[in-house]
Amino acid sequence: MSTDDEKRARLRDLESTLAGLEGELGPPTGEPRDFGDAAEDLQERQERAALLESLRGERDRLLTELSES
Repeated sequence: MSTDDEKRARLRDLESTLAGLEGELGPPTGEPRDFGDAAEDLQERQERAALLESLRGERDRLLTELSES
């Protein structure tokens, strides 16, 4: 498998993963919650946002590399 083929395969994996993660990240429920639940929810959202940012960065890098080759 060529390097470009590997990049395209990784790009497909990234797109699938991003779609799944973005689908899981719904809006806040707005329901009253205790501080512990709210803190857990906030931490989970921050971790997911950081993961999404990292995956999007990798996707953008691969798209750039593929367009240059």
